[in-house]
Amino acid sequence: MGKTLDELNQAMFQENTSTEEMTVEKPALSAHSSNSSELPLTVEIKNEVNDGRNLHVIAEVSAKHRWTISGVAARLSGIQAGQEVVYKQEVLAKLLGVDSDTVLAPGEPVSFSLSIPSEGLSDYQVELLWGEAARTTAGADVNQAAVTSVSLKNLRVEAVPATCPRSPCGVSFEISGDVFNEGHTTVEAFVLGVGFVGREGGVDLSRRIPENEELVDVTGLQLSSGASRPIHLVIDRPVSLEEADRYRPVVRIVDVNPK
Repeated sequence: MGKTLDELNQAMFQENTSTEEMTVEKPALSAHSSNSSELPLTVEIKNEVNDGRNLHVIAEVSAKHRWTISGVAARLSGIQAGQEVVYKQEVLAKLLGVDSDTVLAPGEPVSFSLSIPSEGLSDYQVELLWGEAARTTAGADVNQAAVTSVSLKNLRVEAVPATCPRSPCGVSFEISGDVFNEGHTTVEAFVLGVGFVGREGGVDLSRRIPENEELVDVTGLQLSSGASRPIHLVIDRPVSLEEADRYRPVVRIVDVNPK
């Protein structure tokens, strides 16, 4: 089914002459299911190359039992300071070059590749999505190419003591950083997803879309190609000190120039 891993490696990287490689921690891989704790598919990173501009990752999908890949998507996330700043997400059938009703058999792993801009990344993660999370991949309302052309960088998270009539008051969070337009068209507006994930286990993005995520519309940007602009978010919903120790805020770009 498709090319072998060696053929994919040769086809992807035969033009790469750069010896510069990004130093990244080996990510904890996870497969995401929105409706089951029994994950029928697993994903494993087989190779990665940073050519100085983009990070190219080859991963391998294996089935625990016979499984139709319709409705399954793969996602490569670039992470900076614990925050997702760029991602590429695609339907698995398209990545493999097969029909959506193709069935994966146990013991017959297949390979795919994804690439994202590598500037400023400290870590990355590959995961599989299905159910509701995967269905958003093919949604006509989200311009995936536009989303991946806009990135969040230099993100900083600060816990600020909240004020209230009674003590203890807990803390609020403020997130600051820069939004970069790395595409070729002007960005007039975008939608941010803001939520919380658990701190345990380091960078834990296995729940890609937090259940408590809220959407924030950022409008009136007129951000031209190659330009950047600082952003500052205040999460005005205080959390207890115990919750602040257990959870951290995360932000992601959901849509660009929404219609």
